[in-house]
Amino acid sequence: MHGIIDCSCVVDNKLILANACCCMHPCSVRSPRLSRAGQLVVSLLKYNAGGRSKHTAFRVIKAMGVDPQVKDFLAKQNHSTISYDALTPEEARSTAVKLLKATKGFDVRTVLDTKTTGPRKVPIRWYIPEDTSNAAAPVIVYFHGGGWVTGDLDVFDALCRALVHHSRAHVMSVGYSLAPEHKFPEGLEDAYAATLWASEHAADFGADPSCIAVAGDSAGGNFSAAVSILARDRSGPKLSLQILLYPVTDYESDQTGHSESFKQNKEGYYLTAGKMGWYWKQYLRDPVQGKDPRVSVLHANDLTKLPPAVVVTAEFDVLRDQGKAYADKLKAAGVSVQYKCYPGQIHSFMGFAVTQYSTDVGLQALAEVGQQVREHYSSKQTD
Repeated sequence: MHGIIDCSCVVDNKLILANACCCMHPCSVRSPRLSRAGQLVVSLLKYNAGGRSKHTAFRVIKAMGVDPQVKDFLAKQNHSTISYDALTPEEARSTAVKLLKATKGFDVRTVLDTKTTGPRKVPIRWYIPEDTSNAAAPVIVYFHGGGWVTGDLDVFDALCRALVHHSRAHVMSVGYSLAPEHKFPEGLEDAYAATLWASEHAADFGADPSCIAVAGDSAGGNFSAAVSILARDRSGPKLSLQILLYPVTDYESDQTGHSESFKQNKEGYYLTAGKMGWYWKQYLRDPVQGKDPRVSVLHANDLTKLPPAVVVTAEFDVLRDQGKAYADKLKAAGVSVQYKCYPGQIHSFMGFAVTQYSTDVGLQALAEVGQQVREHYSSKQTD
């Protein structure tokens, strides 16, 4: 990534200016690294000043980073007067409903609302694709985002329809229990129970019970990763794919703020450090639960024998580095991983793709994930 820098120094009370290109880390506009040309400009200024320079500095005056389609949204968000310290869960949910109001729709053949049976009666919404000619159509069990606190079947309806459209798979959206009324591990256990139910009833909807995937965004991505581990450890159901969209994978990283993405993006890019702190307080009964591998999947001792993974992150997201770290750890454990960090994007950019805040890249990402699902199951059928 490149930008233009304004370089200056003060010599004998006179300001000397110059500008040059700067090279920046691919996922940072806040920590620019000077290109050789930029370094040369700074060196020449210091040399010509004969050691008399003071306050030599440079700053980015034109950074080619955030997607222009995202900037208007961020401007509105950054002028918001909402304080998460004083926010109630009900207010947060109301805000999410307004923010994620759908403006783009995708047709599906059938939508069925019901509840799972068994000890946990979890609300679910089952989507059947328009093309039902494929008798071996997979099922994607989808867990919505929202910091474990906000979101529901209606808020994420348009996103699930888009996923059905692009993947040509069945999608079962899960209305898991929300915090703080239902703290960890209640929502996660709902997610696991719903996944088990989907595998047992897929054939009833005309789908293939041997092709069960889990997917989710943000907190839902956290559930997808955790359910994949639980399914392995509890001997079922057998999962064939996990799709993690800008997932939460590490409580400690959010608390310490030591990752580069957290330092770079903790303010001004929609999902802030303050919001993450608020979500964690709602979700966990005690901070010590943050160390539980069902919460911080990045610190799970064993990631072997897990389903192949599709991991998506966004450049301007506090969660970017922990998503990448989890993808890397899965690879190291022998799991097949397709990873992509989308440049210029913020947290939830794929969810916003079906709203008034849509970006071309967000729509592209939805299409690409759908294609990855199709290709995965296409290759599975030919094995």
